[in-house]
Amino acid sequence: MDESNRLITEEMQRNRGRIYELLPQMRLYHRILRSQVWLPFVMRGCLPHINREELHTDQWGLRRTIGRNGRILTVESVPRDEPVDIVTGSSFAFGVGATSDSTTLSSRLAQETGRATVLLSGHQYGLAQSFVQFMFFSGRYRNIRNIVIAGFGEIFYFHTCASLLRQFGTFPNNEQFLSGLNGDMTGKLGKALFGSKNRAFVPLTHTPERFEAERELLRETIRDVLTSWSRFATSLGARLTLVMQPSPELQSRRWSSQEMELLNNYDAVSGMREVFDRCKRDYQEWHGADMQALADELGFSWIDINASLDERRDGEWLHIDPIHMTDQGYLRTSEEIAPFLI
Repeated sequence: MDESNRLITEEMQRNRGRIYELLPQMRLYHRILRSQVWLPFVMRGCLPHINREELHTDQWGLRRTIGRNGRILTVESVPRDEPVDIVTGSSFAFGVGATSDSTTLSSRLAQETGRATVLLSGHQYGLAQSFVQFMFFSGRYRNIRNIVIAGFGEIFYFHTCASLLRQFGTFPNNEQFLSGLNGDMTGKLGKALFGSKNRAFVPLTHTPERFEAERELLRETIRDVLTSWSRFATSLGARLTLVMQPSPELQSRRWSSQEMELLNNYDAVSGMREVFDRCKRDYQEWHGADMQALADELGFSWIDINASLDERRDGEWLHIDPIHMTDQGYLRTSEEIAPFLI
């Protein structure tokens, strides 16, 4: 290793070490992110039977929710006829950053509403993966009141994936899926999958000349899966609510000193600054408006609480990085969501 690389490595280690000083629970979250298991249909899931102070998962790899009076809520503990809310989505819904199961978004909502709440989220789920997960487990309940999907997935994966599958949209690890399961195909089979016309997998170039076409393709795939979500929720008599994953860079409040330090450290360690800048730009310029238009068309609720996390929250330590929250952040988020639930 040459001197410049050695210095960069040492700097990254110092930044990561400081993150763990401020957020010791992140050692576990980073560990489980690297050790997820491949599952049928939903691709990746959290390890089952985790039993740690910060995090518990059941036999399905699903994190438990803690309701009022410390009630433990899991897929199997809620009676079939009891009114129940379902929370799913990305790592934000899963509760990355929370110091315990009792302080995740789903637990805070259960404590706010007093209703049984079951978390079906994985660590990295898009809309289609959440929908598949929901279909497998929703049949256990006869009285689903609310379905809450919380995440930043589609616009984030739009900027981090090299291709978009026209039937399912963007999803994490799609390059691994293509190379690992399809291999380096040539000849007729390769042309059938990656042919020049009507390809199922469309390369994402992120170039100006392809921008409008790729943006429209993202809109179409999101609209298709949300139409399915909306119809499914309507058939169950449940309210469907989508929550935009809060980001400190979309909020007008003054950040805490811990947030400023952690965001700088995260940029240094992750190398994701350019991606988050593009996500922020596109969300503000068109993606947020697209989601609100789909909500109006399809009849679900769209909540972007970034506007509510304003000057009233100056100096509060709400975020650990650009997309995940502290215990206090999940509490503030649940306070904004709960009034929308029936």
